[in-house]
Amino acid sequence: MAKIVGKYLVNAFSLNMLPDDNEAWYRLYIKRLSTKEFCDEIKSNVKNAIGHQSTIDLVNQLCNMNLTPNRIEIHLEFADPDDDSLESWKNVLYVIQVSLRLQEGKVLSTEELERLLNEGKIKLLKIEISDLMREADEELAEEEEGDEE
Repeated sequence: MAKIVGKYLVNAFSLNMLPDDNEAWYRLYIKRLSTKEFCDEIKSNVKNAIGHQSTIDLVNQLCNMNLTPNRIEIHLEFADPDDDSLESWKNVLYVIQVSLRLQEGKVLSTEELERLLNEGKIKLLKIEISDLMREADEELAEEEEGDEE
């Protein structure tokens, strides 16, 4: 079973969040959430990484929260280099994503975001990301343990 090591609230997923590892393979599970599911899940132990005030205002309004903008760079981790165990690590991203291409430099107001949400042009997503190689090693070790019994 994978250990969740990072939970983040973001407005997009980028491949740049993944470690720079030429050998790694990652598994992504993407699930669309209802507003209630999204709000319930982001209320506990989620690090906010949204830097746009209007997006934070929308999240606060939807989820009855009091978040402030927090423009940080996300670097996902999948293993402790000092840990020899085969336990796989998983990261979870909660994404509020505008699903249309905006004009260059366009910053949407809270009202524009609300309208897009009501039109179905904003997706609320949960993305689970795990290291496929470490996950496979963990499964193999569990199978070998079962064979020994």
